[in-house]
Amino acid sequence: MRICKGASDRSGLVAVIFFMLGMGTLLPWNFFITAMNYFTDRLKNGTSSTQTDTYMFGNMSVLLAQLPLLLFTLLNSFLYQQEDAHCWQHDLHINVFPAITINTKPSGLFDGKDNIFVPVCSFIVFNVMDWIGRSLTSRLQWPSMKSHSFPFFVVLRVVFIPALMLCNIQPRVYLPVFFNHDMAYIIIMSLFAMTNGYFACLSMSYAPQLVRPKDAETAGALMTFFLALGLSLGAAFSFGLKIIL
Repeated sequence: MRICKGASDRSGLVAVIFFMLGMGTLLPWNFFITAMNYFTDRLKNGTSSTQTDTYMFGNMSVLLAQLPLLLFTLLNSFLYQQEDAHCWQHDLHINVFPAITINTKPSGLFDGKDNIFVPVCSFIVFNVMDWIGRSLTSRLQWPSMKSHSFPFFVVLRVVFIPALMLCNIQPRVYLPVFFNHDMAYIIIMSLFAMTNGYFACLSMSYAPQLVRPKDAETAGALMTFFLALGLSLGAAFSFGLKIIL
């Protein structure tokens, strides 16, 4: 196979393609997830707004949105017999966001402003902080590529699951509300999103460097598959988290 070395993207065409790909993927996704409360209320058919989400519309939407991605990345990948921290990274992400956090209610800074609380404090905060985390990797790459602490810090992010579930998410039956104030939720969401972007970007950049140059393309394809697998598993696990809430 012929390999072209020293190729450059002077016109920025590759950057534009990736930008348009991201817009085409994330724009309709955000249209749906920011309107989950509307669809949930429609499914209640005029009953009490405090009624439990019988249909689990948010969880189901997140799960179904990930399955086509999982299917096509599976078809595009060659499976290796190895574990991948990247799968765990995105499993943690989609466990609680957005299927669980969409039901967070304001208490404090946004009292009486339910219509803007979730769009601002969940979606804008998450996407901005996720972008900051990804951008940070251009200046800082820690832990290093071969560091044994890298998987440890990825797994350590599991603490964000109970932290977010103990925020003012309603309705709830079993768990108490521990972080009631809006500022606590914003801080937890910010750290959750920034570490998600940071470690996800590091995972994607480290993987092709850990294999032989001829296997770098396959490693990249595998990382995409594990991303989709993690998102799908996280979406499936979110049903259980919703039940114990």
